[in-house]
This record gives sequence, C-alpha cells and structure tokens, in this order.
Amino acid sequence: MKENFTAEKNGFTIRLAQKEDAENYFTQNFCPLDKEAARMTGCKESFTKEEVISFFLKSVEEEDRYLFLITAPDGGIIGESVINEIDRELKSANFRIGIFRSNARGQGIGTWATEVTRDFAFEKLKLHRLELDVYSFNPRAEKTYLKAGFKREGVLRDAVMDGDKYADDILMAMLEEDWIGEKLKERTAESIFCSIAEFFIVKKPDKVGLFFCKRIFFLCIYNSTNCLKNQDLFIFIRRAKIVFTKYEGGNYGQSSFNYQNSR
Repeated sequence: MKENFTAEKNGFTIRLAQKEDAENYFTQNFCPLDKEAARMTGCKESFTKEEVISFFLKSVEEEDRYLFLITAPDGGIIGESVINEIDRELKSANFRIGIFRSNARGQGIGTWATEVTRDFAFEKLKLHRLELDVYSFNPRAEKTYLKAGFKREGVLRDAVMDGDKYADDILMAMLEEDWIGEKLKERTAESIFCSIAEFFIVKKPDKVGLFFCKRIFFLCIYNSTNCLKNQDLFIFIRRAKIVFTKYEGGNYGQSSFNYQNSR
C-alpha cells in the first residue's frame, strides 16, 4: 500500500496520481505533447491514447513506482514527478520530473517539485540513494538538481541524439548523508533569517524597522513553505504580530496570520 502524499505552494499542488486522473492526464498534456517536453525527456513526440492511459494506470498500480502529478491553481495537470525503479533491499531509486506545459516552465515549479519529491524519497521511503540522468542540452534542469543537492557522478559522452547532433547524458545522484546536509543548510539559513527579523522587531520597532519586518514576514509566509516548519520562525511571527498590533492597531496582515496558523 503506497503512502499518500500532498504538498502545496502558491496554489500549485503535487499529489499522488489516482486512476481517475488518467483521462485528464492524456487530454491535458498529450493532445499534442509539447515538443520541448519530449526533447528534454527523450521520449517520442506522439503517443496514442491507449499507450498513455495504459502506461499511466500501470504506473499507478506498480509498487516500485510513485507517480506524483503537479497541478496548477485551476486544477489542471501541468507536470509529473516520479520515483521509480525502487529497490527496497538497496534502498535506492531513480528520479525523473517533467513539466508538460511551456507556460509553466521558468517559474520555480520544477525546483519546488524536485525538492518536495526528494524529501519524500528520503523521509518517507527511507531511501539511501536517489539517482537521475539529465541531458547536456538541458542546463536549466541540471542547475535545479545541483541546487537540490544532487551531485554529478559521471558523463556518458555522446550517448544521446539531439536532432542530428550528439549530446551527453549526465549521471547524478544524492545519498542519504547528502540530503541530511541539505536539510541542515536549510535550517541554518532559516536561523540566520530569523535573527535578522528579530533585530528589526526588538531593536528597531519604528516605522523603518516595521517596514522591513513586514517584508520579511510576507517572504516567509508566501515564499518558503519549509520555513514554516521552523519553531524559531513561529516565535518570530508571534512577536511580529505584537509589533503590528502595537503600531497599526492589529489590522495589518490579520488574514496572513490566520493563514499561517492554519498551516
């Protein structure tokens, strides 16, 4: 039995695929398939409905595969993030991700989905190793993987074709200790962030300090889901609420405090 999982950021959602998603998965992304999506993932540019739906249903049922769908605020499926080839004995798996729609690329959605899936692999599945490969003509994806903590392990030179030209297949992976290091770095960054916020709340409770405090507060709320897990940040938000109440009668940002408390 697969463990269910859902994450959300700025209206975008990543969740485990269900059989009921098969029709929308096909109609929203394979009629036709975006040519750049096919190029970056190395698949063919055209699939029949039967091919797509049968593979989708198989992916949902397989115990060695987790197929996550990435959905837009309107509920449309815009991409997928996959953990497959899971080896329970070695505690290893393969990772791949694809953003099907061109207008959804370049917005940080892929980066966010990569990090969420990475955390699921190590936190929930208790993996020791997560690996992937990326083509040399996709530097944006490689940058995303490096940012998430994956490391280059090798290059298969001239292993794939990009049109009529040869290209490299870059092998990358992350080990459990790499992931732990990434999470520690995130917590360290959050602590520094909270210290700066603390300065503006305690040392400079004037209009200038309040302005910076507001900016930091909303950056926390809307741009860093991980930060909301930090106990130091909860303390910061409570103190920020006191400052806002003192200087602005408690009206400013009340909906945002309610939003934070509902997380």
